[in-house]
Amino acid sequence: GRKELPGATAERKAAADDPLAGMSLPGKSTLDTRFGANEVEKQLRIAMRTARDGDQEKAAQLLDQVLAVEPINREALIGRSSLAFEQWRKEKAPEARSAAIEKAVGLVRTLRRAYDAPKAHETEFFGRVLYAYAQQFAQTRRFDEAIKALDESAESGFEAFFSVEVDEKMGDLRKSPQFQAALKAHDAARLVAARE
Repeated sequence: GRKELPGATAERKAAADDPLAGMSLPGKSTLDTRFGANEVEKQLRIAMRTARDGDQEKAAQLLDQVLAVEPINREALIGRSSLAFEQWRKEKAPEARSAAIEKAVGLVRTLRRAYDAPKAHETEFFGRVLYAYAQQFAQTRRFDEAIKALDESAESGFEAFFSVEVDEKMGDLRKSPQFQAALKAHDAARLVAARE
């Protein structure tokens, strides 16, 4: 058989291979975090292939495992937020829609905080997710929160305020005094920026 180095027990070797060995992850007891950083790329490839094959739930689980090991992994953040965003678009139940968009927003915000220079597709996606978040708030007549999400979306370069003007789902928001005030402030800021 194979000889072990003196002092290298199987338990120590396993701990060295697993950076999370012995750690408990509150609320994440079903996550398998046994793989280390060297397995992250493999897990990402498997997750992306699984998503392309149509098993969104399994892909989400795999990406959650990657994020448990590397919480700011760029590809896992964008992939997992894309899956949550797609779930929001397809979901019918209000509670599940709300949970899905909250998940997507949380992940894209983490991505923006983690990376100083977002890629163009990340910035565009960030704007779309936040616009969807604004739609979610507008549909429940939470106009102040919708305006905050629109402002955040516009800061990323997404034409959020223009989109509201043509979006049928945003009719109630468009008529609100909060939106009218925010639109005036947004237009004034754009005018000042254009003059500089």
